[in-house]
Amino acid sequence: MDNFSIYEPVIRWIPANHAPQPPAYCSSTVSGGFPQDNVLRPGGSRPHLPVIEYEGYQYWCFRYRDQRDAICMVAYDSELMISGVISLEGIKDVNVIQSDSSNRTLVFSEPGQEDDYLQSWFILNVRSWIGRAPSPEDNQLLDMLPGCAFTLCNEHGQLVYEAGVLNLVVIPDEVTRPDAWLFEKGALIHQNSKLGLALKAGKLVCEPVNSSLQEQQWQLTSTGELFNVGGQGVVSYDDNRDIPLVVEPAYEVSEKHKAVWKLGIPRPEPEVDRPRAPGKMLVHKLEVMARLSDDYWSGTGDAILLALGYPHQVVTLFDAPQRGAWVNKELDFRELLGKQHVTITDLAEINIYQVGNSVYGSAWKLESFELIVNGYCRYGAFKSMNRWFAGVGARRELVASWPIYPWLWRSDDNRPFDYNGKTYPMGLLPYIGDLLRWRN
Repeated sequence: MDNFSIYEPVIRWIPANHAPQPPAYCSSTVSGGFPQDNVLRPGGSRPHLPVIEYEGYQYWCFRYRDQRDAICMVAYDSELMISGVISLEGIKDVNVIQSDSSNRTLVFSEPGQEDDYLQSWFILNVRSWIGRAPSPEDNQLLDMLPGCAFTLCNEHGQLVYEAGVLNLVVIPDEVTRPDAWLFEKGALIHQNSKLGLALKAGKLVCEPVNSSLQEQQWQLTSTGELFNVGGQGVVSYDDNRDIPLVVEPAYEVSEKHKAVWKLGIPRPEPEVDRPRAPGKMLVHKLEVMARLSDDYWSGTGDAILLALGYPHQVVTLFDAPQRGAWVNKELDFRELLGKQHVTITDLAEINIYQVGNSVYGSAWKLESFELIVNGYCRYGAFKSMNRWFAGVGARRELVASWPIYPWLWRSDDNRPFDYNGKTYPMGLLPYIGDLLRWRN
C-alpha cells in the first residue's frame, strides 16, 4: 500500500484472493475482471479486482449477504483495518472502475449493463462514512454539568439497571423513573448503584468505577451513537436476543439494529400545556440561523429539514443548497411543538432530517446552527460545528438529534435575567420558578 496518490484516486488491479476481511454482512467481493490494457498481473489469468487507492486508504467493493440492490464499499487503512463503510445504491456488481480526472468522477461498470454508474470523487471522503471512531470532541456528554443526572434513551426504550441486569424498558412519558446516570471523567455512572457502565468480553455490564479503564470510557456522538472507547464499538439494538443491547463496530451495525441515543433531564412532575409559572421565559419569537460550509462539495441536492422534539412537524431549512448557503428565518414554534404556550424549557431537542432526491445521495457539511429566542437569547452550542453528513439515498432519514441543555442558553450581551426586580444569571433561568416555589 505504498505510493498512494494524494491528488486523485488511483485504480489498482489486485488478485481476488488478496482481498481483506469484509464486514460480517458482506458475502464476497464483486466479480472484477481484467484491466483494459489486458496486461496480466500477479496471479496469472485469474480475475482481478479494481481497487481504489486514495489519500492513504484502499477502497474495496463487496456484495451484501441479503443480495440488496447495492454494493458495499469499505475503506481500509495502511494496516488493513476497516476505517469506514458506505453503501452504493443502485448497482449490484462491478467489473471495472475508472477515474475521470476532467470531471472528478469515479466510473463503475456493471456486467451486462450499458449505462455506467457514476460517483463524485467526494464519495471517498471517509470522514462522512459510518464506522469511523468519533473524535474525542464529538461527545454530547461533555456538555453535562458535574453532578447533573440524566437518562439514556433510544427509540426502543430507556436504559435501566436493576437486579444486576442492564436492559431497555419502555416507560410512558407521564411516569418518572429514578434510573438516571452521571458523567464523571469519561465514565457513565448509574446514580442509584454508583456502578460504572463498562464493556467486558463484548457485553455491557455495571462494575465498580475505575475511570482509568478504557472499557469504562464513553462518548455520545452528535449523531446519537453511544461509543465505547476501549472496545471501539457502538451500543446497538437486536430484538432477537434476551438482552437486546449489543456492542459492535459501527460498520457492522445494520439499519435495522441501529440505535440513536438521546439524553434526557428527568422532570420532577409531568408537563402540562398551560401558561408556565413566573420565572420561566415564554417564547414569543423563535428564529433559526444555519449555514453550510464553503468547502468544495459541501452542498447537496437533498432537502434538509428541522424538527424540535415533535418528529411529525418539520420545517425546511435548505432545499438542494449549494456550498456556502445560509438561512435566517422565523419559525412557527407553536405548530412545531404542538402547543399554544411555549417556554424556553420546552425547546428540548434539535432533530435534523435529510430527504434524498436520488439513490446516489450526496454528502454535505454543516458549518453552523443556532437558535434565537425573543431576539436576544441564543443557543450557540453548534455555532462552529463544521460537521459532514453522509448521503442517505432516496429516502428520509434522521441524520442528527441533539438535546438542548437549558444552561447553554446565552443572551446577546450576557445580560442577566430579571425577575421581580432581582437579577439572575441566564444559565439559571429554567430553574428560577421552581426554586422560588420551593422557598415559598
